[in-house]
Amino acid sequence: MLPSLIRIWEAVRAHHMDTWLAEQDLAWDWCAARGAAEDAAGEARLRQEAVGEVGKRPTIDANEEVMLTCVMDLIKAFEMTSLPVVWKWGIHYGFPRRVLRNVLTYFGYARRLAVNGCLSEPLCTATAIVAGSRFSVWFLKLALMFPMETLHNLWPMATMKGYVDDLLLQVQGLAHTITETAGDMVEQCISLLRENQLEVSR
Repeated sequence: MLPSLIRIWEAVRAHHMDTWLAEQDLAWDWCAARGAAEDAAGEARLRQEAVGEVGKRPTIDANEEVMLTCVMDLIKAFEMTSLPVVWKWGIHYGFPRRVLRNVLTYFGYARRLAVNGCLSEPLCTATAIVAGSRFSVWFLKLALMFPMETLHNLWPMATMKGYVDDLLLQVQGLAHTITETAGDMVEQCISLLRENQLEVSR
């Protein structure tokens, strides 16, 4: 957890993040003022119902319109997020550099484990977004922005949503087309995440 002085410093500089956010196009992001986890799940369910419940039938016609929904959970996303990856994409997407540098600096401060009044030697790490920081969720989004944008460019027919560390992909089309392409889309998503040192629970 972060001490009070750092929390005050973050609160004073929150407007820099708000200004940056207003300039971003994050249509895939549902962890924002306009939505919540229930909203993202509800819209996905409505899209699925609009196409029809085909998964319960024993057979599906190859030329039938279907929708595939894939939900993925990132493994320990906050603990495993690489700080150099956050820096790389923060610079790429124009996040305020001074704020980014300072926050990543104290995210990387040495820590000690405390057990029954005993303290470990100082531990330094280049991973882990610190819980309790005003910037924690948005730094995870920085690590997700490039994979999500790239996936959208590669598969423009797909609908993508993200809520913190949960991702949802939906693609609609003819059954034979979805069967041929859906696996590649999911594998491409996993590969892009892995390139940014994020792993999907399987």
